[in-house]
Amino acid sequence: MIRNVRSAVRPEPTSPAASADVHALLDAQREEINRNLDSVVQALNEQNDKLMKTARRIHTWNLILTAALAATFLLALLAYFR
Repeated sequence: MIRNVRSAVRPEPTSPAASADVHALLDAQREEINRNLDSVVQALNEQNDKLMKTARRIHTWNLILTAALAATFLLALLAYFR
């Protein structure tokens, strides 16, 4: 049985596709990947812009709250020492 397996006729492998077809398929795949990456980069840039605007608003709000807290503290000190 082992001899039969070793000596069995194996089918010829199918011939590979023409290299031009392979190159065309690879080029098409690369173009699609590049388009997908461009759309992902654009979405990430838009998200980053939104986050930066939100961070600036939070920073401004924190400055306003700090100024209000300082003013309240000064008013409390003035009222205490009068």
